[in-house]
Amino acid sequence: MKIYTIEVGFNGTNSYLVEDTDNCLLIDPGAEGEKILSVIQEKKLRPEKIILTHGHFDHIGAAEYLREKTGAKLFVHSEDKEYLMDEKKNLSFFTGDLIEPAIADNLMEEGDIIGKFRVIHTPGHTPGSICLYNEEEGLLFSGDTIFKNGYGRTDFPGGDLQALINSINKLLHLPDETLVYPGHGPSTTIAEFRRYIG
Repeated sequence: MKIYTIEVGFNGTNSYLVEDTDNCLLIDPGAEGEKILSVIQEKKLRPEKIILTHGHFDHIGAAEYLREKTGAKLFVHSEDKEYLMDEKKNLSFFTGDLIEPAIADNLMEEGDIIGKFRVIHTPGHTPGSICLYNEEEGLLFSGDTIFKNGYGRTDFPGGDLQALINSINKLLHLPDETLVYPGHGPSTTIAEFRRYIG
């Protein structure tokens, strides 16, 4: 499995291309669609699915552009589907950086299997925040649920601190050596995050 990290947007969102032998996933194309597309073309990738870990503008901004360019299907959790169309929920209204609305092709739920990843519903940052977990490879794409030295904010519309705490506790049951690829910043492990929160 190969993972290509592309930092996009003014607040440094990590967009990921995950290449496996039989599929390619694009995770969180938050901005700079042409930059992401150039990597897709350079690496000769064929993303079949665009996975959104949640519906904030900095994770969905280039989703519609790249769906049109690649033909990939767009996935979001059912509880964040309205974020793709609502500029106040996805926060683009507040930044003045309005994005092209999108309608998901598929709605994800807890336990769904996408490629070789299992969907873990981790509400708190948004109601429909998810992580993608590959037990075989020991990989977790955590969106804005957890970071190397932090966790998602809950003061945006739809945020819920207690829900986020519950979601973090769910992730802490994963093996210590699980490699975590967050929505912003460098990668970490579950063990390192556990030490961070004390």
